[in-house]
Amino acid sequence: MFGSKKYVVGLDIGASSIKVVQLDQTKKGYELKGFGVLPLAPEVIVDGAIMDAEVVVDTIRQAVKEFKVKGKYAAISVAGHSVIVKKIVVADMSREELATAIETEAQQYIPFDIEDVNVDFQILESDEMLESGEMAILLVAVKKEKVAEHIELIKEAKLDPIVVDVDAFAIENAYELNYELEPDLVIGLVDIGAGTMNINILQDGVSSFVRDISIGGDQYTEAIQKEFNVNFEVAERLKRGQLVEDISQEDVLAIVNTVSDDIAVEIQRSFDFFRASTMDVAVDKLYLSGGCSLFGGIDRFFEEKLGVEVEILNPFRNIKIHPKKFDVDYIESIAPQAAVAVGLALRRLETQ
Repeated sequence: MFGSKKYVVGLDIGASSIKVVQLDQTKKGYELKGFGVLPLAPEVIVDGAIMDAEVVVDTIRQAVKEFKVKGKYAAISVAGHSVIVKKIVVADMSREELATAIETEAQQYIPFDIEDVNVDFQILESDEMLESGEMAILLVAVKKEKVAEHIELIKEAKLDPIVVDVDAFAIENAYELNYELEPDLVIGLVDIGAGTMNINILQDGVSSFVRDISIGGDQYTEAIQKEFNVNFEVAERLKRGQLVEDISQEDVLAIVNTVSDDIAVEIQRSFDFFRASTMDVAVDKLYLSGGCSLFGGIDRFFEEKLGVEVEILNPFRNIKIHPKKFDVDYIESIAPQAAVAVGLALRRLETQ
């Protein structure tokens, strides 16, 4: 890859914003080449559904121009109810045999018509719990309609979508680049965006449990709107700790903590389900990313509620950022929000 100019832009199309990241791979590691975030109005993407494709396309084009993204290749990702990721056990077979049999194997685990989904898999390392003649795989299924919709958006923005990933795996890429492997610990990667929370649990450095939940920053805004009878813009300001006349920060904090408690319950449910499926293996540490991780003190809140160590994930931790090219303080202030985009930017186009 050294010297290759076939740059890939990591493009995270979120419910509240579009994030772009472009990296340059050198002999010394990765350097930031392009980065930026542009907001989306709340009605553009609702519950994961793109309601105004034209606005999304225009915003992508604006981001590419404004943040000086080079080249035409893009790596994108999907998440939500249209994505199913499961660790399953199948009969031991070669990769070629599994590729042929995967759709048949997948049918019993996917709540969609097999004709309506794209299916992929990853063979996992041997598991002590497996019996002779068995193998574990990570099964991934995504609705074709969801993939086609995103690909069409990227093409309309005059980019070439060479990779379609899953949010949870993109976050895993960002984590692996920036943090030392902790083989003795079970790691939970939790990204809380505006509309979706992605949970990915790594056991022995391998993804063993993935779940997307429709909860996130929008729930905070909606709860504040309802409680104080204010519009979206005012609720967003209150959520970020800004003062609004006649509304006390203490009252806002009470609402924020109530929603955070609901999110903690969903995380705990996922951890409990993982524990039940792995003969009592518990999550040891949680890395938190996404826009909601920027709320002051949310890491300590989750530590208290979940009883595990929580650290805010910095996807730029091992990426060189030139202070003459970028506002380093700004990037550091919103870094966790870029985890998906960084993970996608790491998906390099193979040199021909």
